[in-house]
This record gives sequence, structure tokens and C-alpha cells, in this order.
Amino acid sequence: KYEVTQELYEKVMKGKKVTVNGTEYELSGTPSNCTADSTEHILLSGETAKYRPVEKVTWFDAVYFCNVLSEKLGLTKAYTIEISAVEGGHITDAIVELAVGKVSGYRLPTEAEWELSARGGDPSAKEWNYLFSGADNGKVSTAADAEEANYLSLQNTGMDSVGWYKFNRAGTTEAIELASGTAGYGTHEVAKKSANKLGIYDMSGNVREWCWDWFTPSVTMGEETDPTGAKSGVTGGKQGLGPMRVSRGGGWVSDAAGTTPYFRARHEPKDSGDSLGIRLCRSELK
Repeated sequence: KYEVTQELYEKVMKGKKVTVNGTEYELSGTPSNCTADSTEHILLSGETAKYRPVEKVTWFDAVYFCNVLSEKLGLTKAYTIEISAVEGGHITDAIVELAVGKVSGYRLPTEAEWELSARGGDPSAKEWNYLFSGADNGKVSTAADAEEANYLSLQNTGMDSVGWYKFNRAGTTEAIELASGTAGYGTHEVAKKSANKLGIYDMSGNVREWCWDWFTPSVTMGEETDPTGAKSGVTGGKQGLGPMRVSRGGGWVSDAAGTTPYFRARHEPKDSGDSLGIRLCRSELK
């Protein structure tokens, strides 16, 4: 129900080493920018730095973390991972597959699992069509209302009760963004806002959350049970980007639109950033 914290990530990854083509590399257990001693990302009063979500992790780092945590807890690992590149303490290239057979370990949610959870799990409930995960904007109660809502607004006080975005970094929505070096500029301790209907925190805002799926511009419509997404992702075209993975939920740098349960972001799996983190899930996959 929480985004992975800096404390948990460090406990799992501290001192972890991998060997690639005969060379040993130590992976970073403390990758985050929003730390207690940062002069740019200042912690808001009343919050604790170690409970900020971990960020600056690649998609490869995220799936590897899932496996290490599972192994430490005696669970069956969810992934097979063949690492081919490590740079600056981060895994930047690997072949990753979902493990075959019964899996009990931790993994990244699929995009479908993420959205189902963000919307509260019940398509017949009013929360399903809320503008944000756990809160509307005071008006939204149906899908039609949601489509008409001004969700592209850069200011939206509906987020104040459930999440952090770029206009409420100090707690409540203001007309201007906080500047770097100001208290509240950066991530926030997890679970400082209200949970959604399923008791899950920060699914709108704080940090974007890596999902398992490859990114494609459109999502196939129709009934499908437990979809895991496309077999490959689209590239960045003229931008020269490689195939990309999905992130969901938006972060502390996002506007209101980017924090909605239906906004989809994309990143190369080697990317990292100070608003890009991890949420775990676990289930008995067969």
C-alpha cells in the first residue's frame, strides 16, 4: 500500500554486487536525489527523510530489486534477469522475462493491475470514476463527468487530500510552484495524504511508478483476463529513443492531468529521475 521507501530500498540493495562479462559492479543502495542532506529537495516540516519514496531507479533496477527482496524473504522470484550493462551503480540493460510457473515473489504491477487498484477495484462504485485515486475534484461522479472535468488545469484542489503534485508541494494548492531549495520541493514521506478505497496511498502524485508493460500508443479494447501488455514497445522515433516502458500515477513534478488514474507516461527502461519510483505487488501467478 506504500511506494517503496528509501529505507527499504537501502536495506535490500546495500552492498549488492553483480558480475557482467567478468567485471564486478556494486549497485547503488542509495540512488535518490531527495535525501535528508539535499540542498535542492528540502524536506517538508514534520516528515522523515527515510520514508520518502526511493527514486532515481531504472526499470531494470526496479525488477532486480523485486527479485532480491523475494529471495531475502524466501519467495519464488518473479523474473529471470540476464544483466548486460551497469553504469553508475544502475542496471541500464538486461533481458528480463516473467518467470514461468508458480510465482510467489514481488514484482511490478502490470498497467491493468495498477489502474484497477488506483480506481479502487470496483467498477460499479463511484470511486471508479474519480478524477484522482481516492478523490474527485468536487464534481466528478460518473465517467461522463470525468470527461468534461477540467483535468488539464494546472491547479486542482481535489489532489490536496490524496497526493502531491507541483502546485501543492507545501500541502495545499497554490497559484505558483515552490522553487528549488524551498521546503516541500521534492518527494514527500509516504502516506501523509489519505488512502484510496483499497487503502493504498500516493497512487496520484509523489513519484511516478514503474509498471511491467511495454508502452504502445493505444491499448487494445475488449475483454482480456490479467493482461500483461504488448510484447514490445514503441521507440522514440526522431528523438532516437529505444523501446519504452510504462509509468503511472504522476509525481511531485506533474500537473493535475498527469496524476489521474488514466494518464499514461513512457520512459526508456534505462531512464531514471527524481520523480520516478517503485510500487510492488504480489500474487500467485501460474
